[in-house]
Amino acid sequence: MAAALPLKVVPPLFNRYTGGQAYGAHVDGAIRPVAGTRHRVRTDLSATLFLSDPDSYAGGELVIRDTFGERNVKLAAGDLVLYPGTSVHRVEPVTSGVRLAAFFWVQSMVRDAAQRTLLFELDNAIQRLAGDVPGHATLVELAGVYHNLLRRWADS
Repeated sequence: MAAALPLKVVPPLFNRYTGGQAYGAHVDGAIRPVAGTRHRVRTDLSATLFLSDPDSYAGGELVIRDTFGERNVKLAAGDLVLYPGTSVHRVEPVTSGVRLAAFFWVQSMVRDAAQRTLLFELDNAIQRLAGDVPGHATLVELAGVYHNLLRRWADS
């Protein structure tokens, strides 16, 4: 939640890959319709929820390209990866077994990725400080900075 700051979420879709199936390199569309409604969602973030145990299939890695290169993602069943909707990504061929996943998109309250990153880093720092020094007076000030930045940058 802290990384996404979701405003709207497209209901999940599901995929099943087996027998060499793959999905080629692409960038998700910027706007997704919500099926059966007149609503549309800006796809600031993409999410994949892995539903198959990674040992139950070979291949099928989600490969996400970012400024640091390509990252292969193959998580445990029930784990989710959240990544910028602007990322080029693909699913490698599944060479044995079955890869099941749910995927969906999130419109964040904070449109700008750099602003979302700053808020996420500040929130993490506040949480660590609260764990290390509970009740520290600076926590109130830092929480105020976080919420004032959110107030400034968020759409509602």
